[in-house]
Amino acid sequence: MFRQFVIRMLAMMVIAGTATSAYADSCYDVIISVDRTKANGNEWDAAAGNYAPDIVTVISGKSYPKCQDSYECVLYDVRVSQRVVSVDVIDKDAFADDPIGSGQCALGHGGCIVGRARLTTMPCQ
Repeated sequence: MFRQFVIRMLAMMVIAGTATSAYADSCYDVIISVDRTKANGNEWDAAAGNYAPDIVTVISGKSYPKCQDSYECVLYDVRVSQRVVSVDVIDKDAFADDPIGSGQCALGHGGCIVGRARLTTMPCQ
């Protein structure tokens, strides 16, 4: 009897949209470290005179501010509703952007590698 009550209450919460996942509103600080060269061995922005990329990071469809002329980028207070997220890291250029890496990343487990980028994650401080 009690079990049926609990099951009904959970079902009503899901239908009403009040049930949340275990990862709702999880917050992480993310450090993105980019290899010094592209896969072909060329510098990221040699034509611009500065070899470091202009890093733009997209996590689960949300774009984060560019870290200009840097091989490392720190994103604070990245809020996600799922532990496994899609990640795109791009070298933003004036004429043609260079992909740095794309893939899935499980946040909160130290980090992951997507292409030429390493992501290190930790809970928000």
